[in-house]
Amino acid sequence: MDDEMVDLVSEVIPGELYLGTRYGAEYNAILRQYSIQSVLSLVIGEIEIPTFIKQKLQISIEDSSYENIEKHFEGCITFIEQNPKPVLVHCEMGVSRSASIVIAYLMKTQKKTLKESYDFVKAKRTWINPNNGFWCQLYHFAKSLNLLDDDSVKFLYSKFGEKGKKAFGSPSLQKDKEKEEKKETTLDEMKTFLQKFDKAGFLWGKFFISY
Repeated sequence: MDDEMVDLVSEVIPGELYLGTRYGAEYNAILRQYSIQSVLSLVIGEIEIPTFIKQKLQISIEDSSYENIEKHFEGCITFIEQNPKPVLVHCEMGVSRSASIVIAYLMKTQKKTLKESYDFVKAKRTWINPNNGFWCQLYHFAKSLNLLDDDSVKFLYSKFGEKGKKAFGSPSLQKDKEKEEKKETTLDEMKTFLQKFDKAGFLWGKFFISY
């Protein structure tokens, strides 16, 4: 398969769910190649979806840590579940907004944990990278579904923990640097940090630059 095609649209669940870009959603040949029947768009501005697509839904949302994407999770999941398959979920580049929706979809419908859902999607499209605010909301959604296992906690801490302690002014930063380096963070300490992570809400995007 052409590498450019893969960049534009990635297969997540064969015959059911695809993740991709704005250009992929507007590209007649790609949609026909994957037999796409429905398109869920998470972009700002007009988008020209080919007329043969049976169902389409656009949600205007920016790729910003301050955006409330969580309020759209249930509606997007319902759209994917109830409309003709395969469904293409896309944003501008298929990296943050659409990836967040697909991760939420896997958690809700397949009962995969947060880390399992992320790993599953990343295996299909290796460059996915939800912004920090979206991660905070995915964390909250996983908690609400009781899908935040220890591996997910460790994953989030490894991704944000050290930066987060600085942002939240953790007292541990006042400790001797050498002792701090030797001290291994316990699972309970990780969970305590993530409670602050959750409470930070949309301020999360204020503290960090997504990477």
